[in-house]
Amino acid sequence: MLSLHQEMLLLAVDDDGDIEFTAGTSTFRLAFVGACLIELALKDKIEVDPEEVRVISRDVDNDATLNLVMKRLCEHSTPQRLGFWLSHLQADVQEITRLTLMSLCDQGILKSEESRFLWVLSSRKYPVIDGTEQKEAKLRIMETLLGDSIPSTEDSVLIGLARAGGLLEAFLSRKEIVRLEGRLEQVSNLELTAGLVELAIQEEQEAIARAMLVSSYPI
Repeated sequence: MLSLHQEMLLLAVDDDGDIEFTAGTSTFRLAFVGACLIELALKDKIEVDPEEVRVISRDVDNDATLNLVMKRLCEHSTPQRLGFWLSHLQADVQEITRLTLMSLCDQGILKSEESRFLWVLSSRKYPVIDGTEQKEAKLRIMETLLGDSIPSTEDSVLIGLARAGGLLEAFLSRKEIVRLEGRLEQVSNLELTAGLVELAIQEEQEAIARAMLVSSYPI
């Protein structure tokens, strides 16, 4: 299976290799970093609560992106709040993105061509990974939102992050998102850590907005 941060990035890549405009926003960057932290939590590498993020296992992962994030977490001798890490890791977001794109190329999902990343497959399925063929994230999200089944933990988290990061706008109209608001509330971020990350993202967004307002209109 692909990791959350890999699927988050794929949501931002069009079939023709273009990158959705929402991928350039601070909201997306916060959600993308949040996906890395949730993935580490799901792998039992860190623990997250409202007050702090704690490293519980420093075992090297086979994912270069997560290795970089873990390296940054271990550079602080004392645990820090989740909001701190969402903000602090923004300095590495370009490298985090590059490593994730390279991992998707290595798995035969994307290919790099003239500074663009193109989908290798024409179908909405990933290559067989760990003996299992998996539907592409956008298709799984649409099936969940238009159906009535309870999504897997991973898909629930992905939907919540896509919502928080502005990625739903990449393949749904604003009118459709409003219409599906009730369903989104029902199926997104059912996992505890993901819920904490989404709340922290909202708080960081509010802090950024306040800072922009004050800098534009100093008192």
